Amino acid sequence: MRKLSKLFTLGAIILALVSCGKENASGGGDSTTSTTTITSSGTNYTDFSTMRSAYQGIALNSGLSVDMPIYHVGSAFGASSYSGSFDFSFCVSLFGYTSDGCSSSSNSQLGQIISQGEYKVIDSMSASQVNISVASDYDNYGFLYDSKVFDRNDDYYLEMLNLDGRSVRKIVISKANVTLSTGGTINADYVEYFYNDGSVNGYVLSTAFPILANPLAITENYSFTGALKLAGSKSIRSISVTTHQVVYSWSTNAYTSQAYVTRSVSL
Repeated sequence: MRKLSKLFTLGAIILALVSCGKENASGGGDSTTSTTTITSSGTNYTDFSTMRSAYQGIALNSGLSVDMPIYHVGSAFGASSYSGSFDFSFCVSLFGYTSDGCSSSSNSQLGQIISQGEYKVIDSMSASQVNISVASDYDNYGFLYDSKVFDRNDDYYLEMLNLDGRSVRKIVISKANVTLSTGGTINADYVEYFYNDGSVNGYVLSTAFPILANPLAITENYSFTGALKLAGSKSIRSISVTTHQVVYSWSTNAYTSQAYVTRSVSL
């Protein structure tokens, strides 16, 4: 473990947590050729192979900058205080940018930030690798960080693109509704993997955010278990998806999908 105080000696990042939000094809080889770029609005896809190729074609450093913070919350991202329901809301002040839900300035609640998910900061980067510091503890001077390397062998990256070797019955892609704290929206997709063991995981993905910030949300067996709150100056207010079920047809010897229930999470 090492200590990095740069974000605090620069006077710069204060995160405070307030509670008001509430949850109202099999894998293949990877590519490192950069052919897709991060855009402000993102892109929707209807074909899984095209979508996966697009994300494989994004350089890992695209959309990132040194000292940029990225914060995922929820049990899927290691939250130790997760109690079985998705209930997160945050006030974020970052270099003069203030997110939704900030009624007044507040002292940092560093322990709560760590317990609610994974807070990481960019140290250095290239097209194929990002060196990050992940907050693992804190003292009177700020976070204590562990060093970590993010590349295309990362578990989240492999899982969200079904490159982890898990066989699937069917893959369903639909649009996700993602609203930023500024009130704007981005284009995002919700890809659901119906695995042969009967379980189903879903991932909200968007090329409006860097690869390291994806997935923007994770569902496991139709329930949200994690989401992105902050990536640089972009903060997410809410995410909504329509989940699906798959039904096997004996006449066609294939699985078809049908809409199931809408799930949403406020941040």
